[in-house]
Amino acid sequence: MVKNLIYDPIKSKALEKNRCFLCGTRLNRSTCTTEHIFPKWLLNMFDLWNKKLTLLNRTEIPYRTVRIPCCRDCNNKWLAILEKEIEAAARAGYRRFCRLPRKKIFLWLSKIFYQVLYMELGLLFDRSQKSEGTIMSKQALEQYSTCHFFLQAIRIKVEFRKPVPWSIFLFKIQQYPEDRLNFDFRDNPLSLTIAIRMDDIGVIACLQDNHAHEDIFHDYFKKIRRIALHPLQFNELIAMVFYKNSLLNRTPKYASIFQRDRISVFSLPLQGLSSKPIYDEWSQEEYAKYLSFHCGIPCELAYRPPDQVWSILFDERRRLRKLDIKTCGF
Repeated sequence: MVKNLIYDPIKSKALEKNRCFLCGTRLNRSTCTTEHIFPKWLLNMFDLWNKKLTLLNRTEIPYRTVRIPCCRDCNNKWLAILEKEIEAAARAGYRRFCRLPRKKIFLWLSKIFYQVLYMELGLLFDRSQKSEGTIMSKQALEQYSTCHFFLQAIRIKVEFRKPVPWSIFLFKIQQYPEDRLNFDFRDNPLSLTIAIRMDDIGVIACLQDNHAHEDIFHDYFKKIRRIALHPLQFNELIAMVFYKNSLLNRTPKYASIFQRDRISVFSLPLQGLSSKPIYDEWSQEEYAKYLSFHCGIPCELAYRPPDQVWSILFDERRRLRKLDIKTCGF
């Protein structure tokens, strides 16, 4: 039965360094490998080896050290299969990447998202104050058990029935002349959102919203996809999606049916029995804080009371701006 293959690190109390993060296999000299959270092909493609990733405690570590323990089977077989598909599509560019099954993109992004948190389980919050513990606690990581369960689809047959758990948005991005500038990564563990920019590919995903954001933004983003966005315009979209997802006031829930050779996952309706809207009210002032963070502008410029916010995506008449990365000056 496929149910017997599922590894639940919470129930088994096995969030330890001597186990594979994905399948739970005990690691020893013959079974242990080191999994690069950001794969080698990505590190090479954008020369990220010595660039730095910002962690939850706002410290930075080089991408080359962003690794976690993993068994040989998961690393060299299941994860390798997924990485090869993503790499081939990423190297081919935006149009090819758009043809990837959304499930593949979801699993790849979820893998990176969860692995970073798992890595932080073993990193001290303050190296000079060991008593403060690690950046991520075991109790905090338990909140992402559903994310880990979904990751089992990398090595076990899992069918995600509609509505699927995720919303994924793809955009064509203009490229800088220098390769090192054509990569960016952002995530927000509190709202399970993630974004990545690779050459002309921009991806924003809500990992557990039961497809709600894709329903909301579908028509709105349709006209935006007509142009290749400046990277700063893409950052504005990240701020928009990340903030909107933070307003979700429901906890997405799922039902799973275990069959002999597969698992079927059903997303339960977010509305439930409540008549209350599933999103809290949008605040331009709060949204401006997200704009400030993701677009690198001062808060006082991002927000003008009572309800005006800065935008590089639209002009004063709400017309979509077409910027040329070669001439716009940033």
